[in-house]
Amino acid sequence: MNQTRFNTDTILRDVFAGDILSREDEAELARAWRVEQDQSALDTLVSSYLRLVAAIAGKYARYGLSREDLVQEGVFGLLQAAQKFDPERGFRFGTYATWWVRAAIQRYMLDNWSIVRFATSHKRKKLFFELRSVLKNIEQASDDPSGTSLIDAA
Repeated sequence: MNQTRFNTDTILRDVFAGDILSREDEAELARAWRVEQDQSALDTLVSSYLRLVAAIAGKYARYGLSREDLVQEGVFGLLQAAQKFDPERGFRFGTYATWWVRAAIQRYMLDNWSIVRFATSHKRKKLFFELRSVLKNIEQASDDPSGTSLIDAA
């Protein structure tokens, strides 16, 4: 167990120590991937933004799922973003990739975190975001020693 933790920490340290690409480098790598299917360009683009995935996954770690799984799902979203990114539209890759990474992580959470399974993605999303709101209300009401606010918040 300790060895696994060490490896995860080492990997995350290496990810955050990587270079940040300039707008021009991003565009050049994206064009090389889109036009020539240059795998090394895709690898460079994706590896340069692994820190974004780790940062976004860290924000979802409090939901009880392992950080490693969240990062792994985020990398899938990052790969989708890299394959669909069009530098001619004028956006930075990080801005575009953020939406794909969040979507992949949230989809994973909705599929694996919920105790109750729902048939539609819409209902799972609704439950997930309503639960977040209820938890926030409970945290705010927990200062009331009588407990009446907790009952009202739930």
